Amino acid sequence: MTIGCPSSTTDNVDCVREIVCVDKRLTTDAIASELGISHGSVHSILHNYLNVYRVCLHMVLKRFSPEQKEIRKYTSRDWTDMAAS
Repeated sequence: MTIGCPSSTTDNVDCVREIVCVDKRLTTDAIASELGISHGSVHSILHNYLNVYRVCLHMVLKRFSPEQKEIRKYTSRDWTDMAAS
């Protein structure tokens, strides 16, 4: 039996949403550390409540078509390559 609020409360979902909107490049561990909740809870919130997943360095909505996902992946890679040079 666990004591206290579950980590995927509405407050935590709102906090994760806000953090992701501010910086899409944060890792799941960085978000978990900032909020003081587990990696698994952040992962669950991102996938089950916010419907996002990682592509390259950005959180991307799952509603993109397969072609849009490919275009975004290559565009992100191009921007990363340009920034590195």
